[in-house]
Parts: sequence; structure tokens; C-alpha cells
Amino acid sequence: MKWIKQRENQIFFSVTLVSILVAISPLISRYCLLGHDSSYHILRIEALKQQIEMGKPFLKVNPTYFGGMGYASSLFYPDFLLYIPALLRVCGFSINNSYHLFMILCVVFCYAVAYYCGKNISKNRYIGILSAVILTLCAYHLDDIIVRAAVGEYTAFIFVPLVVYGVYNLCFEDMDKPWILGAGMAFVLLCHTLSFAMCMIFIVLMLLLNFDVFIKKPKLLLKLIVTGLVTMFITISYWLPILEQFMSTTFYVSYPWIEPVQEAVKVSAIFGLSFPTLGIGLFILIIPRVLLFRKEDDSVMKYADQCLTLGIAFALFASEIMPWKKLGKIFSMVQFPWRFYVISSVLFSISAAIYIYRLAGSLCLGVSDTPKDYDNEEYINRNDNYVNKYGIVLALVLAIMTITTIFTYSNQTREYFDFSNDYFDYKPYTATVIAGEWLPESVDNVDDLLETCDNAYGPNGEVLSVTRDKNTLTVDIDKACTCVDVPFVYYKGYVARNEEGMNIRVDGNGINGLTRVYTGDYEGRITVSYEGTIIQKLSNILSLQTTLLIVLIVYSFYSIRRELYYTKSKDLDTKERDK
Repeated sequence: MKWIKQRENQIFFSVTLVSILVAISPLISRYCLLGHDSSYHILRIEALKQQIEMGKPFLKVNPTYFGGMGYASSLFYPDFLLYIPALLRVCGFSINNSYHLFMILCVVFCYAVAYYCGKNISKNRYIGILSAVILTLCAYHLDDIIVRAAVGEYTAFIFVPLVVYGVYNLCFEDMDKPWILGAGMAFVLLCHTLSFAMCMIFIVLMLLLNFDVFIKKPKLLLKLIVTGLVTMFITISYWLPILEQFMSTTFYVSYPWIEPVQEAVKVSAIFGLSFPTLGIGLFILIIPRVLLFRKEDDSVMKYADQCLTLGIAFALFASEIMPWKKLGKIFSMVQFPWRFYVISSVLFSISAAIYIYRLAGSLCLGVSDTPKDYDNEEYINRNDNYVNKYGIVLALVLAIMTITTIFTYSNQTREYFDFSNDYFDYKPYTATVIAGEWLPESVDNVDDLLETCDNAYGPNGEVLSVTRDKNTLTVDIDKACTCVDVPFVYYKGYVARNEEGMNIRVDGNGINGLTRVYTGDYEGRITVSYEGTIIQKLSNILSLQTTLLIVLIVYSFYSIRRELYYTKSKDLDTKERDK
């Protein structure tokens, strides 16, 4: 524990602990914090938990929904990190505790990744911890956790900083670490599809801002393209099955239930005190930029300025300035323009951290704010006085973010609910799918799904009883009929078999979007289950193989590099002894 005896580490540890405690304080409760989408995401966790218990953890269509009818939540929403609370549930944790522990882990991961990225962009630990404090306590990050319960967005918050660092590595470090950008984009996609799209926009805009770099070094574009292709193959198990379903079926999502123009915010509310907002704290912390200057060779400040510029642009994308009445017809899936606050928050946090450190350098050290003058914490660490001064700066930033956070949420009423572990055994609660965007359009009446979830129906409306076992149902046909509508909402990938094990044709033409089995004149028992498609299975294999290959390449690269470093060090030691 020698590290804790160092003054600098004591300050860092204290700031980290307080930041995380402030962020997770609403989660320290025996009851479950309720946000806008809590019930739906908890149902997703329960669905994964039940699939793990039945030995089918990666089903694309979750049989838990609609009393066993099924819903393709896992097909259209990535479950990448949701397996954490699902496994906690399998291990015996309650719904309330597993969900809160998951959110706490997300806060810790966000802090750690923001620190890593801020530190590596600036090559400075102080900027890293400033980035982590600001991002963790920024208003929209906490809004996503406390107000919205937007699992996709607050998990994306963990990895968007990797994208920002990866772009810096691309533009200013010759992309010597392509896996940073690749991993960032892959993880964001596996958390939240819309955040991934916003990161794509960010990358394109950064390429335009730094086009001169790519004119001088065209090979960087090749590196970027290769990284993009590798990322596509790693994540192909997610996006290819979605495209397959869209090619065969039309879903509710094609008919927007809300228009983006309805949710565009006023410009004056961007840094306001009520949801949705970026928060007054972020606004205060980017002000130091006006007190700084930058030399042409200062890549860190140049990138900070670019991040600030694009952060403002993304914030304005959320506002009424944008012609959302027209854009909404093309980008209706955005639904809420203030989703752009995810990437704005990250960009503002990293740029603000750089500005604050540079200004503190000028005030504490009495030197220029450019990297030519003591822009290395080693100089600071040699003097306890400087460590204390920078500690005061960190404490001040933490105080600003904490006070603005408390002030923002002091007038908001938080709701809690005690979920019993058998809460979703009550069938009506399994229909909590918000707007049901991933239901096929052939479902005419969502309410009727629960009414018909226990029976199959013949061509003349005759009722047939069914038996369910895991994700499989069995129907006994004692009278020849041409077809049977079984109680599964149809998605491509359902398979029906007779007692001899022969496949029977199925499609989605059943009443109210149910799966129709064409039995012909067959009498006897049929079984129906969701087994997925060939494309789903092949994409899983491709994702796994690509991931293993990349891990092997990276491991080999570092092994060779370590061996060369060891050999070089040994040679230098030999020469020193010879002298």
C-alpha cells in the first residue's frame, strides 16, 4: 500500500471516491429507482435471466414477453452489458439489488474509461481525472441514470470517450493504436445503436476539420478503412440479423409514435436546470477557454478546441434551431433530439478538463499554458506545494459539479418501487414494451396478445390447447386442418416439426401477427420453437472468429514488442558493463 502514502495518490483517491459516491447516491436504497424506461429494461434483464436458466442465453427472440408470445428485444437491442445484472439474478440477487449494482458498475466504468482516455489524449494524469470527474457528474449522464433509466445511453457513455481518444490517435498520433477507435465503436454499437450513429457523424466531422492531415498522410485513411471493416466483422452478429429481419418484415418502428420536432429544446435550455439539459456545471467549466492561448504545434489544445466546437454543434442539433420538421421525416428514429447530449457531454468534459489544467498551470506555476512549459505532471510531483495547489483545483471542479448536481435534482421527486422476485410472473407485466417498436406491423391489437397467449387456433377459429417448455410449445392436433396459428409473435427464425422430426412450413400470416404453421392434413403432435436463422448462426461464427483473431494479433504484437524492448535493454546493459 505504498502508493497511498503519496500525496498525489491520496488526492486522486479522495476525489474519485467522492465523485462516485455523489453519482450513485440515489442508488443506495433497498428499493428500485424508477425512471422513464425502468420497467422495460428490468424486463429485458429478467428475460435474459430466464434464458440463461433454460440454457439458451443468446436467443434473439425472448420468450418471456407477452406471457410467452415472445418479443425480439434481444434482436434489435444489444444485450452486451445486460448479461451482468442477468447473471446477478441467476446468482440469487433480487431485481432491485441486481439493477442498482449494475448501474453502480456503469458509473465506475464510465469514470475509469474517461480517466484513461483523458490521460492518454493529454499524456497527463491530472487531465485524466478531471475528465472523469466532469463526465461522471455531468447532468445528462445522471439524467440518463436517474430520470430516464436509459440503459442504452448510460452504457454508451462508458465507451464514447474511447471513440474520442481513438479519433485523437487517428488525427495526431498516426493511428498507432487502431484498436482504440475500433473497440470504442464496437462497444458503443453493442450498447446503443443511435449513439453509434452519432459517433459516426462525429468521426466524419473530425475528418473534415483535419483534412490536411489526411492529404499529407493518405495511408491514415487506409488504416481507418481497415479498422472500420474489422469493427464491422466483430459486430456482425448484431447488425446483420437486424438487416435480415427488416428485409422480410415491416415493424412498428417504421411508423414513428413521436416526432423529433416535438422534443427539440430551446437554445436557452441547453445548459438549463431541468431535464433534458447538459447542465450549468459543464457551461461553467468550459469558460476558462477564453483565458488561454494556443500555439500552432499544440495538438492537445487544438483537439480540445475541435471537441468544444463539435460539442456546441451537437448541442445545437438538439435545439429548435435545427429544421426538425423536415429532418424528422428522414431521421425519425432519433425521436428525441436531446439524445445528442451524450456525445456533447463527452466532448465538453474532455475539452473542459484540458482547459482547466492549462489555466491552473498558468496560475499555479506562473508559466505559459502551452505544452512546452512544464506540461508534464512529473515536474509538479517533485514539489508537494504544486501537488496541493492542483489538489485544490480538483476539489474546486468536484465542488462545482457536485453543487450543480444537487441543485439540479433538489426540486425533482424521485420514485422508488419494490420489485418482488416473481413480479414478472404476472403476465400483464410482461407486456411492458413502451411503444412496442419491434412488433411486426401484422400485430393489429397489442392488448389481444395477452388474451390469446395460452391457445392455438385452427383455420375456423377452433381453440387448441398448447403446452410450453422453455422456448418451445407443443400442440396436439386431433383433427386434420390446413393450418394452425400458434401463440408466438412471428419473427423469421421460427421452426415447426411433426412427431417424425420433419420440418413444417411456417410464416407470419397468422391472426394478429401470430406464427402460422401449415399442417396440411397432418394429425398428431407438432412442436414450434425459435431456433434462429442461418444468417444469425453464420454471423455469430464470424464475430467470434474475427474477435479471436484480433485478440491473437494484438497479443502477438505486444509480445514481440516486449521481447524487442527486453533484448534492447539487455544489449544496453551489456555495453554499459563493457565500458
